[in-house]
Amino acid sequence: DIEVTSYFVYKGKVYGIKDAFAFCKYDNELVEKFFKEAQAGALPYIWQFIINDEVVVIGRELSDFPKLVDYMTKKIGAKWVCFVHNLAYEHTFVREYLGIDKIFFTEVRKPLYFTVGDCEFRCTLRLTNLSLEKWGEQNGVEKKVGDLDYTVLRTPKTTMTKTELNYCVYDLLVMVQGLKLYKKQYTHVHD
Repeated sequence: DIEVTSYFVYKGKVYGIKDAFAFCKYDNELVEKFFKEAQAGALPYIWQFIINDEVVVIGRELSDFPKLVDYMTKKIGAKWVCFVHNLAYEHTFVREYLGIDKIFFTEVRKPLYFTVGDCEFRCTLRLTNLSLEKWGEQNGVEKKVGDLDYTVLRTPKTTMTKTELNYCVYDLLVMVQGLKLYKKQYTHVHD
């Protein structure tokens, strides 16, 4: 899972969403002008990965993620699967760092899966057709909605509170519990 901050470059200065509205003093005309003229971007500032629902790995620079994939591939020594909720969105960022071998799109910009060596990344959003919040409600793990303010500009150097880190970890726990229930119901991942 990756958390991303939105930013805007306007007249040589970088703004988060909250800062942009404050800069425009919440004046509708200024806000409209700002967002029309500003260059928008997004920056991943934290990523998290869980191994067999026991070990959580948290990284701040997305450029470190391929090292984990390589490590896991060597450790496992066989083909393995990494589930990602909303792979279409996450793919936008990780494709810059991973040497993708094969990718299967079901629609434009909507990969169902892609492979990097012996690792296959699969989309749980496409598997469930549920948001993480709804999937958590279904499987009994509460997604920490509202514990991470997406209007604040963050970078990989931004300190995160325990509450914000828990938000990140609970996204993983929702997926793990949901996949366990699916595995119990369907026996094998190919089902």
